[in-house]
Amino acid sequence: MMLETAKRLHDAASACAELQEIMGDRTKETFLDDRLRKLAVWKLIEVVGEALRQADATEPAVTARIPDLREIIDTRNRITHGYDSVDFGLLWDIVRDEIPSLHSVLTTLLLEAPDITRDETQS
Repeated sequence: MMLETAKRLHDAASACAELQEIMGDRTKETFLDDRLRKLAVWKLIEVVGEALRQADATEPAVTARIPDLREIIDTRNRITHGYDSVDFGLLWDIVRDEIPSLHSVLTTLLLEAPDITRDETQS
């Protein structure tokens, strides 16, 4: 796996972890009443989709192992370009139902990745 791909997967995995932390044990109703939390979730889902889109552009053999990759990227596109029609109930469902398994897949893929924290100038 290329270092650039590993970085993108790491960014997506980190956003997944943040999404789960932000949601915590909140109910759907408390989430929908919390504008700042909704905005954070919106942005982090965009980050997941964009990071995976870029990873797919650089190394599709790796991203082919991510279930529903096209749907993840399409969701990012819809909520970015259709900012005036974001369905926060759907984002709630995505974070609760899809993000934990995506995070697990990304974590597994990253076990095969080069160390993205190493400074490449110190060889």
